[in-house]
Amino acid sequence: MVINGAEAPKPAGTDVRLISVTKKFGERTVLKNVSLSVAPGEVVSIIGPSGSGKSTLLRCVNRLETPTSGEVWIGDTLIGFATRGNEATPLTEREVARQRQNVGMVFQQFHLFRHRTALENVMEAPVTVLKRKPDIVRQEAMELLAQVGLANLAGSYPSQLSGGEQQRVAIARALAMRPEVLLFDEPTSALDPERVGEVLNVIRQLTRHSNMTMMIVTHELDFARDVSQRIAFMEDGELLNLIAAADLLRQPPDSRLGKFVGQIYSSRET
Repeated sequence: MVINGAEAPKPAGTDVRLISVTKKFGERTVLKNVSLSVAPGEVVSIIGPSGSGKSTLLRCVNRLETPTSGEVWIGDTLIGFATRGNEATPLTEREVARQRQNVGMVFQQFHLFRHRTALENVMEAPVTVLKRKPDIVRQEAMELLAQVGLANLAGSYPSQLSGGEQQRVAIARALAMRPEVLLFDEPTSALDPERVGEVLNVIRQLTRHSNMTMMIVTHELDFARDVSQRIAFMEDGELLNLIAAADLLRQPPDSRLGKFVGQIYSSRET
């Protein structure tokens, strides 16, 4: 595989770059030649109608889905490949998993271990994957649970927690791996309306007080405007707009993005 010309790019810091990413499932093309760059420490929210390819795009970033074509770079690492000069060799799944350690992901569903407490869920990956000392990890995990407002529930099992509490445990679990990039795939979509705010507040604090690069798929437009530097709008597998977050409500009302934003806000008023 030749990497976009003679030399592989060498970015500074931890950025994310998708270059002409296409993803097909059989005859269906879910992503269509998507290119997007996220700067180190930047927060980019991805919005768009259901089925537009937003979640698939995130899953391609950490190689939970393998792009049909195109490249995904995190810093100077081409995800899924070992590079030498302008040549790239596919990695095994175990090798890809090692690359994935630097990318945290918070899913729509919480995916907690049901037989482990909140504290044990947060500790699991650093101890078993990174082989770190349990005593040190335990202290850090308690600090993370305190950060998401759940120190008093460290000994609770997922069945004893609300959906919002489980999602906050999932956020702490992702942070426990000390990721350089953090992905959120509609983190409030499975929550009862009264629990949405508590999760958004945790993410909001993360965007303000950490230097992690973040990509957030969300339908919460006010939240996206608040926490993001830029907002990407996708429809039918294509990236149609990439704008400053402050400009979201300034889109021409007859543009596709303007119509989408108008529909979201008008539905709240009915």
